[in-house]
Amino acid sequence: MNLKVSLGAVLILTAGLASAANADWAPSKPLTIVVPFSAGGVNDIVTRAIATRLSPLIGRPVIVENRTGAAGVLAMSSVAKSAPDGTTLIMGCSACLTINPHLPATTMPIDPLTAFEPVTFVARSPLLLVANPKLPVESLTDLVRLAKAQPGKLSYGTIGAGSITHLAAALLESSAGIKMLNVPYRGSGGGALTDAIGGQVDVLFDAPETAGVQVKAGNLRLLGVTGDKRMPAWPDTPTIGESYPGYKVELWFALLAPVETPPDAVAYFNRHVRKILADPDFQTPFRERGLETIGSTPAELHQIMKSDSEKWKRVIRDANIAIK
Repeated sequence: MNLKVSLGAVLILTAGLASAANADWAPSKPLTIVVPFSAGGVNDIVTRAIATRLSPLIGRPVIVENRTGAAGVLAMSSVAKSAPDGTTLIMGCSACLTINPHLPATTMPIDPLTAFEPVTFVARSPLLLVANPKLPVESLTDLVRLAKAQPGKLSYGTIGAGSITHLAAALLESSAGIKMLNVPYRGSGGGALTDAIGGQVDVLFDAPETAGVQVKAGNLRLLGVTGDKRMPAWPDTPTIGESYPGYKVELWFALLAPVETPPDAVAYFNRHVRKILADPDFQTPFRERGLETIGSTPAELHQIMKSDSEKWKRVIRDANIAIK
């Protein structure tokens, strides 16, 4: 009996020590969060806001490093090869992680689904489907009806072949059974938006932060929202998914660590970053830009990555999208 009690006590003590060790994990060096794009973009702004709050929580400097090039491929590849010791994270984006790997012209030396340990989802934003006010449509239903009456004649501007704005339109075409003309612009410099206002292109998908201003000014007409819920700024505008179930397109950002980063390190950063994301004072300025900050478990993030990757692979294949 005494032996059984002693063995039980040892097992309990061992489990307790292991649990305490995990709970006590913390980085012993400064933390670097890599942003795969230039400073000043939404990805960068969100990362720096998190870094400012994260540093005092973990008691270590948090350095934000912008590593640009090859549409995020260079940054992701370098972080994937970093030491998995809990000192390096990357703020990945939906395009980097789930779209670019499937574009025929993209050389992706890693598989994002296996090269990283998901830490937490960070933020998401839908796109707005907007039209030039002179186009004789008042709703998504009107647009689809007009597109079916004039196959291939209505045009939509995008920020480039294979971009999220291009894929949003391609998904709408397949969902609604319509065909429109893609007019690709070079990058997100505003050319597509300017030409939509001027009537050189009929419609486009764009971020709420930029297109929303023009909608409120009366320069563009809002036809739909690509997310899974209506936006507070335009509660009367339906989501596209309300007409075409399953349609959902979002820009999103997420924190990831190199594969084989210890689970206790992943849990440590997940806990602290989710605490930041849940703070209403942190959420408010981003909500005003059409961005919802929301955390997740690592498993939930992995499922989002897997689901979106499968969806965009299918859309790219079915629409025969290629970058020339």
